Amino acid sequence: MKAMTVDMIRHGQTPGNALKRYIGRTDEPLSEAGQAQAGLLASKAPGVRLQRAGEKCLLVVSPMLRCVQTAALMLGDHFSQDEPEGQILGRLREAHRLLDIRICEDLRECDFGTFEGKNYKELSGDPLYQQGIDSGGTLPFPEGEDPSGFRERCCSAFSRIIKENSNGTAYLCMVAHGGTIMSLMERWGRDETGEKHEYYQWHTRNGCGLRVRLTLKENGLPDVMDVLERIE
Repeated sequence: MKAMTVDMIRHGQTPGNALKRYIGRTDEPLSEAGQAQAGLLASKAPGVRLQRAGEKCLLVVSPMLRCVQTAALMLGDHFSQDEPEGQILGRLREAHRLLDIRICEDLRECDFGTFEGKNYKELSGDPLYQQGIDSGGTLPFPEGEDPSGFRERCCSAFSRIIKENSNGTAYLCMVAHGGTIMSLMERWGRDETGEKHEYYQWHTRNGCGLRVRLTLKENGLPDVMDVLERIE
């Protein structure tokens, strides 16, 4: 069976992340701490590996500013805080022509609806929030996404990317969100001992990630992802 190496990176910290707020559709930039985390990824994760001669390498990024900024710093680029995503991406593509850089809309974080921008302290006493907690996180977010629909969105997008690039791609790096990574690993992931885990057990800190060996089915779709190392 075919296989490829995949690095799944969670973006650096944002101001809302630091305050443990629900940050989904909110397009926050990285904080100073998040920029430092992202800069360290150049040596910890893809950096040089993304552009090794003779290998087809793909970088897939969520459209959110925090992910685009993380990818830029990971590749040694710098930007101003008010610089738009498109301008950053254009510069990256010009500077790294051997690297296939793509944006995938469906890898964006979950829309947390009316919980967006708030943390658990601010939501304490909200009956809808308590209902969501009591359900184990299975109820739709008020005016937001259904968690199961969000996970399916992420997995379907990842499957499309893999199937379209299963021939000849040796290495894939994905810069996305904690929820995105948890969705994919819940569906296909196995830890270093071969064990599978539920969604929240795959939590990944800001500026960290997982390097996995992705084994493909004969039809080019994902079969299983085995953790090779933790990028921390």
